[in-house]
Amino acid sequence: MFSDILTPLTGMNIPFDIIKGKGPIIHKPIRNAEGVAEVTDLVPEEAVPYVGDTLRALKAEVSMCILCVHVLTCHIVSVVMMAVIKWKLAV
Repeated sequence: MFSDILTPLTGMNIPFDIIKGKGPIIHKPIRNAEGVAEVTDLVPEEAVPYVGDTLRALKAEVSMCILCVHVLTCHIVSVVMMAVIKWKLAV
């Protein structure tokens, strides 16, 4: 997942473009109280819903990985313990 610090600006009524060779250009830079008054509250679910969707997908993937590691670790511990028990019984 990649998300830029500029991602929420459009949802806050701060339009910008990324110009090749220059970088981000804010069309109406905020220079006074009037500019501040034009900024709207960010509602992430409306302005950048894909960020939440991506974070939920990553959380699910990480949860599955953690579960897999836990199961695999338990299996390895069981196999090692069985090997030790068999070795102790054989001695």
